[in-house]
Amino acid sequence: ETKEGVVVSLRHGGSISGRALSTQGVPVPNASVSWQAAGSAGGAMGGAFARMTGGAASNTATTTDANGQFHFDGLPDGKVTLTADHPDYLEASRDVDPAQETSVDISMGTGGAISGMVVSSDGRTPVAGASVVLNAEGDASAFGGNQSTRTDGAGGFLFEHLQGGRFKVTA
Repeated sequence: ETKEGVVVSLRHGGSISGRALSTQGVPVPNASVSWQAAGSAGGAMGGAFARMTGGAASNTATTTDANGQFHFDGLPDGKVTLTADHPDYLEASRDVDPAQETSVDISMGTGGAISGMVVSSDGRTPVAGASVVLNAEGDASAFGGNQSTRTDGAGGFLFEHLQGGRFKVTA
């Protein structure tokens, strides 16, 4: 059956542009930026899940250009949470209402680092190839999980891009 005189209005949705920047104001190219409705289940982890499951196909994720810039169209009414992620930086999130703010900067810090050297029982001889495990303790455990590495030829190890918190290092 055909109906005449029916008018269908489609709303474009909100849009937002922005930049992913280091804490020094330097653009972060190739950062993954995703959005989700603010307050929806998952928080930053929801954004990570969207990226892992191909959120880009449904326009919920994109990658910053050489100048750290990104853009989204068709956003829902109300606040959205923008989350930026890059291997050299800590994940950063920001709640934004596209109706109030159409351009945003997301500041991405590098976090802390823990480094050291594994030595043998004589206290001086470096141990190459030793397994070193970093365990987050207390509140930090929800953000860092456990990480592991092997020492280099001089017995050295390094863990980077760590959230603030308490950690236990075991070799």
